Amino acid sequence: MALDIWISPTPRLVPDNFRELFPSPCALYPNGFEWYKGTGIRAADHPLDGHIYFQPCDACQSEDVLVIAAQWNVSYSNGDAYWDYEVECQSCHQFSQRSYAD
Repeated sequence: MALDIWISPTPRLVPDNFRELFPSPCALYPNGFEWYKGTGIRAADHPLDGHIYFQPCDACQSEDVLVIAAQWNVSYSNGDAYWDYEVECQSCHQFSQRSYAD
């Protein structure tokens, strides 16, 4: 089991111009993986809430975050779950990314 956490001033899981590329708050963009991307949606309203336990901002611990990218999957070969997500903090304006694999 591994959990990786990053904090950055710019997004890592989506391009810097993600608001132009993904103009809705949250939409599915399948490209081999089922990624939800967008301008941002509250974690409680995200389609993957229940599969991913979204956390507050890793920089300032504010719960005022918007999920801008997320994917969740289960490996067909071994049944292990894995996910990645990124939130944008509305308080400190930092981006927090988390990745998990069983």
